[in-house]
Amino acid sequence: MKNRAPIRAAFAMALTLSVWGGSHVATAARNNAAEPYAGTTLNFLVCCPTVAQFVAMQKATDSSFTPSTGITVHWDTSTPYPALEQKIVSTAVSGNGAYDLVAWPDSWGSAVKPYLLPLNSYVQQAHVNLRDWPQSFINIGSSIDGKHLLGLPFRGHAQLLFYRTDIFKKLGLEAPSTWQQLIADASVIKKKTSSVDPLALYYTVGAGQNLFIWLNMLWSNGGTLLDSSNQPQFASPAGIQATQLYIDLLRKYHFTKPAALINDEGAAGTVFQKGQAAMWIGWSWYEELFTNPSDSAPVVVKNTSFAPAPGWQGKGRAAYSFTFEASVLQSSKHQAAAFEYLKWLTSSAGRAQDTARQGRSQDRHGSRGAPVEPAGSAGQCGQPRGPARDGLHPDALSE
Repeated sequence: MKNRAPIRAAFAMALTLSVWGGSHVATAARNNAAEPYAGTTLNFLVCCPTVAQFVAMQKATDSSFTPSTGITVHWDTSTPYPALEQKIVSTAVSGNGAYDLVAWPDSWGSAVKPYLLPLNSYVQQAHVNLRDWPQSFINIGSSIDGKHLLGLPFRGHAQLLFYRTDIFKKLGLEAPSTWQQLIADASVIKKKTSSVDPLALYYTVGAGQNLFIWLNMLWSNGGTLLDSSNQPQFASPAGIQATQLYIDLLRKYHFTKPAALINDEGAAGTVFQKGQAAMWIGWSWYEELFTNPSDSAPVVVKNTSFAPAPGWQGKGRAAYSFTFEASVLQSSKHQAAAFEYLKWLTSSAGRAQDTARQGRSQDRHGSRGAPVEPAGSAGQCGQPRGPARDGLHPDALSE
C-alpha cells in the first residue's frame, strides 16, 4: 500500500487553511474526492456524551470535516454504555438504515461483526495504510477468518497503576513492578499510614468491571481464559492463583475497605480522587481526572504518578488494553460517504484535531503532562480484552 503520510499532511494543511483562510478556502477544499457526497447526512451511534475525546471529535467534525466535504455527521450519544450493544444489534437487525456508523468495544465483536460492512475495497481504493496501527488492533476489527476488515481503531487505553508519590517517598517505597511487591508495599503503607488505605479496589459484578484487575493477574501469571481448543479453563493453576490473589487483597490483607465489594471502577477511582487511598489500578484515561484540580483533592493532583500495571514475579507484566473500533453498518444507505467519515475520523488529520482540542482543555484546567485518553463517567470504558506481553493476548482473538 502507498504511504498515507503525504495525503494526511496535505489534508491537515487544508484543514488548517480552512480555519484561517475564510470561506473561499472551504469552497476550494470541497473540490476533492468527497465532493459527490456533499449534502449527505450521516448518523453515528456511539455512547458516552461526557467523554472529552468524543466531545472534541464532534466539534472537529463540525468545524473541519463538514466544511471540507459537505457531509454532515450527527453523533447520537444518547444511548447509555450498558445498552449500546443491544442498540447496535437491534438497529442492524432491523435493517432500517437509521444509523450509518457505529463504535463498538472489542469484546462485543462476535455480536456486532455480522452486521458490519467489509472495508477491504474502500481501504485499498483510498490507499489507507493499515501499518499506522499495531496488527493486533487490525485483528480486532477483522472477521473471524481474517479475510475482511470490518472496523478501524477509534479509541483505546491501557491498565496502569496510579500511586501517591508523597506517600511512597515518605516511606521509602518505589512503584511496585510485581503483584508480590505490591503486597509488600501495601503492607508497609497499612502499618505506617492510618489516614489512607493502601489500595482502592472494586469487586462488584457490573459491565464486567470486576474482571479488570483479575485479568491483569491471570495473564501476567501466564494463564488464559480459553485453552487451545477455545474451551474455558477457569480452574487452571494460573487461574486459581490469580483468583486467590484477587480475593486476598481484600479478605486476607485488608488493603481496601469492605465497600470495595459494591464499588465499581468509577467508585474506586473516586476513593483515590478524594485522597483516601495510596494506589489505584485502572484505565490510563483517569490520569486527567487525578491531575485535574476540578475533579480531585489538591494532595492527589500534586502527588499522582503512574506506572504499568504490576506483573507476576518471575513471569513479567501483561499489557492489558481496551479498544473501541468504528465501523460502517451494512444497512447504511450512505456507505461510501460513511467510509469517507470513518477514514477522516481515524486518520492523523482527525486525531490531530482531537489532540489539539484535548490539549487546550487540559491547559485550561492545569493538568500536567501530554494529553491522554480523557475521562468520562464511571463505566463508560467498557469491557476490555487485550494484548499481553509482546502481542495480542490469545483471549482477545477468541471471537
